[in-house]
Amino acid sequence: MKLRKISVILLAAVGTAALATGCCNCKKGLQKAYGKPLVNHEWVLTQFEGKEFQSVADKDKGGAGKYTVTFSPEGALTGRGSCTTFMGSFTYTGGDNKFEGKIHIDITDSRTTAVCPDQAVDERFTAMLKQADYYRLDMYMLLLYKDKELLAMLETDRWK
Repeated sequence: MKLRKISVILLAAVGTAALATGCCNCKKGLQKAYGKPLVNHEWVLTQFEGKEFQSVADKDKGGAGKYTVTFSPEGALTGRGSCTTFMGSFTYTGGDNKFEGKIHIDITDSRTTAVCPDQAVDERFTAMLKQADYYRLDMYMLLLYKDKELLAMLETDRWK
């Protein structure tokens, strides 16, 4: 009986690993089909500071306060928080069709509009972007890291 349970658990683990490996390849295939996977997409913040992210403005306005960043092929970036817009530049070593690599983000201009219930969160969001030193793409998710520690997860609907 114990041997049967162990066999079932082992089979489930092997099956899960096979699915995960296969899925990774199909994700990369989709990204390759759409060209440069990091640039020309609006990335929306979904996980921040170790938990699922939803801003006060999101809750109050039905999503009007989403936090985003967009990377251009020329090395510029734009983004917004709940009531802040920003722009800057970035460099990355991943190249055109790489799915992970080093990244450096420099925010050169940030403007707050109106009274902002999430001002502190806006500031932490832009500070986090500047701290990121590594990125990894997994299908429609952009993961940003600092010294191998996950800082945030952003998503795009480009591949959904």
